[in-house]
Amino acid sequence: MPERDYKRWGQLADPHGGHLVGLTHPKYWSSDEFKWGRTQRVCWEFYETRMNIIKPIDMLQINGDLIAGKNKKSGGRQLHTSDLHEQCEMTVDAILVADCDTIRITRGTGYHVGSEDNWENVLVDILKGRGITNVKIEDHGYYKFHGKNFDVKHKLSSSTLPHTRGTPVDREILLARQWHLEQGFPLPQVLIRSHVHYYKPAGDKDCVAFSTPALQGLGDEFGEQQCSGTVHFGFVSVDVYHDGFIQPRPYIMEGRKEWTQPEVL
Repeated sequence: MPERDYKRWGQLADPHGGHLVGLTHPKYWSSDEFKWGRTQRVCWEFYETRMNIIKPIDMLQINGDLIAGKNKKSGGRQLHTSDLHEQCEMTVDAILVADCDTIRITRGTGYHVGSEDNWENVLVDILKGRGITNVKIEDHGYYKFHGKNFDVKHKLSSSTLPHTRGTPVDREILLARQWHLEQGFPLPQVLIRSHVHYYKPAGDKDCVAFSTPALQGLGDEFGEQQCSGTVHFGFVSVDVYHDGFIQPRPYIMEGRKEWTQPEVL
């Protein structure tokens, strides 16, 4: 196999392990007699198939909300398990499918990962126990990857309107540049945000930027009841070529029409 002229960054976010429609490894699948089990299978097949396409991955980053948490707003009704340690184990099993031994994690929202005890820290310990020694977690990740500055943080403001979804991402670029000018923080050439569960590219000639799709499938009660904008299931790879060219590629699952047919009365 000829040597690649790039290095590949794999970008995951929002797997919400432990939720019935979170990213669920086959060993934890619900029965396919129920919609949750069918959703888990379809989402996993997409994830595993596309992950195999982009391998080998030089660096894997997971940008927050790695577990679902207690799901208190809905009484935990949509959890596969409320045991947060088991949720971490579920997510670790999914992460290891990437076959990448360099992993960086940025912390998610306290509602999901713990506002008192941060369970994403526990997840890192589990990864280390499973043989991943080059792993680290932080609130806001600054990385130099193949000569390019990557700026990664979980939280991002949302927009329900398609034509304004890039505005919060561009605002993050502007603020990151201000931090660079006033405080000397790294100037981003790739900026990545998550939390909103949709992919939206933005940026300009000096900075590639995007919000990430999520690895949580459709069916969450809060989303169905409270949110209007479309969401995306999937992940992103970013190739940084030896000549400096940066190429992001989203892998997003298409909608399933049979799931959205109206009831015939």
